[in-house]
Amino acid sequence: MNNQRGFTGISFPFRFDGRGGVATSTTSINDFSHIEESIKQIVLTSIKERVMELEFGSNVRDHLFSMTDDETDIAILKFHIREAIEKFEKRVEIEDINILKDETEVGEGTWIVEIKFKVIRYLKNSVVRFKLK
Repeated sequence: MNNQRGFTGISFPFRFDGRGGVATSTTSINDFSHIEESIKQIVLTSIKERVMELEFGSNVRDHLFSMTDDETDIAILKFHIREAIEKFEKRVEIEDINILKDETEVGEGTWIVEIKFKVIRYLKNSVVRFKLK
């Protein structure tokens, strides 16, 4: 929902607030938490995972088990992340995407994604960072 303060929507991950209602987050000129949550939700949701929105999400998880440190694998993953965000998050322009192997996790298959973006409405840059497992 777009209002005078910014954008408001259901928080991700879904949770309840202290009063028992659904937790929401709002985007303002100094707080882009709602947009950051939206980006995470797009990347972490597999295509066809949502029953009523089969096109929503990305196919990033399809590539996780075959991922290596190879530049080609990382470039493919970056392409799919960018493609999904550009399709479903019209409030931002992607500046850069970095993908790093998470050396703190035991075992393989955990990656850290860092997405630098500009919020078009405010012409301000921000970064969202999260793990892909």
